[in-house]
Amino acid sequence: MTNAESLNFMVVIAAAIATILAALAAFRSARSADLALQALIEEQFRTGRRDVATLVSACSYEFNRIRFLAHTLNVIDRANAMFAGGFGGSRHKLAEDGVLKRVSTAKEIFQAVSPFRDNPNVINELVQWDIDRLQVTLTIRLSDLRVIADELDRDSSSREAQLLQHRERAIMGGAK
Repeated sequence: MTNAESLNFMVVIAAAIATILAALAAFRSARSADLALQALIEEQFRTGRRDVATLVSACSYEFNRIRFLAHTLNVIDRANAMFAGGFGGSRHKLAEDGVLKRVSTAKEIFQAVSPFRDNPNVINELVQWDIDRLQVTLTIRLSDLRVIADELDRDSSSREAQLLQHRERAIMGGAK
């Protein structure tokens, strides 16, 4: 074997060793990438469950806010009706029915959320597909609850202003 042949043989051996090492590195890299992907999927799953729990909590808060605003509105409406001399009349009853209807709608919306609030372990048992679907559903329900709460809040502010006007008239009438 000549010097040139020996050199070619060593180059071929070195190339074969480099190819084997590159294949081994690629195999390990693919395994690491697979582990990283699994970790990412698990993290997204945990984040999804956490987001569902947050949405359930927000829905619960809005439902409680609606109940509080409804109670406040009923108190304000009773006071307004007493000042206007229409307590128990049709106008008072109509206002009361409107509030009750909104609370009833909110209760129907919240009934779909309450199983997750009452038993948080249900969230841990969900699969990724269910979590994605549930996030969309809960976001819509939260939006619906916020709309009702905002309507009640606006009504409360408006009727509170009416109550202040009635009180001012009563005070001014009593001062004469």
